[in-house]
Amino acid sequence: MARTRYLLPGILLLSVRLLPAADQTRQQPELIWPPQGLLTPSVLHEDPYLPVPGPINQADPAILPLLEDALASGESDLKRDAAVSIIRIHRNGYIDCSSLAAALTHVLQSNEKNRLVLKDVARALVSVDASESAAALSESIGRDADLVRIIEPALARWSYGPVQDEWLRRLGKFETEPQFLVLSAIRGLGETRNPAATELLQQIVLQSPRATYRLASASALGNVQRAGLEGLAGQLLREESAVLSPSSATRNLLHRQLAVLLLRWHSSDAARKSMLSLATDSNGAVAVVAWESLLRTAPKELRAVTEQSASANDPNVRNFVVQTLRMTPDASAVEQLGRILSDRHPDVRNAARRALLAFSEIPELRNAVLSAGTSVLEQNNWEGVEQSAVLLGTLDHEPIADRCFELLTHPRTEAAVAAAWALRKLAIPATLPRMLTFCERIDAALEGNRGIAISDPPVAGHLFEAMGLMDYKPADELLRRYVPKRDPRLLVPMRRSAINALGWLHAGSEDEELSAQFYARIVDQSPLPIYELDEVRYAATIAIGRIKAAAFEPKFRARYSGFSTSANSYALEWALTQFTGEPLGEVQPTVRGLPLLPLKPLHFRQNQRGSDAAVEKPATPAER
Repeated sequence: MARTRYLLPGILLLSVRLLPAADQTRQQPELIWPPQGLLTPSVLHEDPYLPVPGPINQADPAILPLLEDALASGESDLKRDAAVSIIRIHRNGYIDCSSLAAALTHVLQSNEKNRLVLKDVARALVSVDASESAAALSESIGRDADLVRIIEPALARWSYGPVQDEWLRRLGKFETEPQFLVLSAIRGLGETRNPAATELLQQIVLQSPRATYRLASASALGNVQRAGLEGLAGQLLREESAVLSPSSATRNLLHRQLAVLLLRWHSSDAARKSMLSLATDSNGAVAVVAWESLLRTAPKELRAVTEQSASANDPNVRNFVVQTLRMTPDASAVEQLGRILSDRHPDVRNAARRALLAFSEIPELRNAVLSAGTSVLEQNNWEGVEQSAVLLGTLDHEPIADRCFELLTHPRTEAAVAAAWALRKLAIPATLPRMLTFCERIDAALEGNRGIAISDPPVAGHLFEAMGLMDYKPADELLRRYVPKRDPRLLVPMRRSAINALGWLHAGSEDEELSAQFYARIVDQSPLPIYELDEVRYAATIAIGRIKAAAFEPKFRARYSGFSTSANSYALEWALTQFTGEPLGEVQPTVRGLPLLPLKPLHFRQNQRGSDAAVEKPATPAER
């Protein structure tokens, strides 16, 4: 069996046996194509839909014995590097390193004096979720602030009992203990919901001069005792506190924050009444907690304050308003959501649009949704125009077509592009001449070296695709101008969409002359005037496949590697299926090997003098 060396630069070279590779994949890869989260995607992103998974993290498990040997060494720096490597490898899903928990624990129990080593080893144990090492971790803490912050949250998560006595002791001396110890104890007791801490936490809430202690204790107490704190919260909301603060406004805000934290898990009528009042608080830190609590315990009661809270400063509150309205579909909710389409925060207005789309599936609300969207589209607020255009385009509401043409020249790109996208979705044949006229105007401006709006290229891209999808032959000559890579028509949204539209216009025609122009885009390596862009190559590949120009099958097969690693490779595979009628094969994601780590695996071999020379290990097929 081959042997592999592993290099810690400048310190140590170890030799271990190379174990067989194993499938250690633990994560679902994200898609690298098509682009995700686009409000107005191109047709090219959707038809054909060819999702390309990103690489997954995977590595040879032969590195595990290396790391174990490094932890057992006498070198402090080597132990630290091994611990850091374990953290990176495990957290990023390359290999499950939980089998190294025993070796890491041994370092903690070996009278290691170097605090830096202890901190990195502790982080590694927490990273691999080594709950069986809780006792060793607890004993290693001492009064080191870093170790407390690293270890004690994990002990709380694991509900480790012995440490809770220490936490209770700290709370009993909260006035004299260091702040980091007190706060860690408060949070730990709150997470473990230890009832023995109730009185101590209540004492801190009422008596501590430190706002940080009081807020942390209120949060912990509210989690530990989920009923019966209405009186304490009411006292804080009603009475003046004896604790000094810069102003009554600051003091009253602190009291509201304490009250809402105390009641956030309560469900009694009195608690819900108090929380409903706090949900409209002018301070987002108070209102957000109240909304989160009421959405869990009494969502229907929040409907009474949605109108008032829709103008709150905190976007989280406004997002909760949308959630509440979505749970109670009626005409009033449609009206409120229509106004929220113009919200200044994208997450809020997108959520409102999605809620209205859901309401449109309710027959008695569909007309109300269309009316609300149309009303917003007639305004000049670009946020609302964008959202309403997407909403009404999705719902195929044809009466908005004239307004969408007016919006193609809107000063905000977002609104203009959404209007063009809506026109493509509406697909009204009578609008095709106007589309062509608009695109000819942009082309004439490019040809005459006159300036165009920043929104014109993506707007024209959507209109190009609309004309291609509706088989509008008069657009053919204009679209062909954007196939070659030359000035002044180098704008990617227009070229990509023009090629895609031509593919639709000539679908199934087996047009070899046009396909040859597309193929020239695929193989173009010239840097002049610019390098050909991947999206153009992708569109050209898809277009040839859609045209079914089978004469290009040998060339495509010569370019196809047999496995897909990119969007263009997927496009080649799809095009081949159009030529042959064979189904798409199953594609596996690519594998990303280990990143740069303090410990680097190497092969070694004999050099000409007969001595060992370390060289980098070539990637295995699974790692490539």
